Amino acid sequence: HLSKTEIYEWLTSSYVGKFTKEEANYAIQKLNLPSEGSQARNKWVGNYYFKSDGKMAKNEWVDGGRYYVDSEGKMVRGKWVDGGRYYVESDGKMARDKWVDGGRHYVGYDGVRQPKLDGKQYNVALNRAKSYNSVLHMSKKDLYNQLTWNGFSSSAAQYAIDHLNADYKANALITARKYRKNNHLSKTEIYEWLTSSYVGKFTKEE
Repeated sequence: HLSKTEIYEWLTSSYVGKFTKEEANYAIQKLNLPSEGSQARNKWVGNYYFKSDGKMAKNEWVDGGRYYVDSEGKMVRGKWVDGGRYYVESDGKMARDKWVDGGRHYVGYDGVRQPKLDGKQYNVALNRAKSYNSVLHMSKKDLYNQLTWNGFSSSAAQYAIDHLNADYKANALITARKYRKNNHLSKTEIYEWLTSSYVGKFTKEE
């Protein structure tokens, strides 16, 4: 719902309509709009966002800080923006707490690109998780707790678990055999130890 003035500006814009002033005036007359239509405010019109004053936003975060528009006012997708500090995904939304740009960089909970040192921490956490998994055959929850206890951030621990590709059912079986061998437990007792939030921390399915 653009005003007459906004339609004229879009039609004659060198980025959008690219029509001549004469062609734009002809179109406006034919539309037979009232002197000023209801302006778009605080809303998207296509890939463009109009602010509370009815003006098109440019080079700024809009719509509650979730999206970024470029110098032409167009929504940015799949790129670093705002001085390369934030990454917007293919749907235009700011990425948060995840690896982005083909897994080359990590952005924090606030969306800010993390320094390379942080990226190194993720790889160290993954290598530590691999060694724990091969020797101790832990459950996912126990492994996460062990990594955070060792000083890794919660996001680094989660990254390690997400990229470990561990077979937790196999780990549960190995752990069950250890319980049986060392403690001579019954089937029910082994199950209770495996699923205990203090001991095995495995899921019921595992």
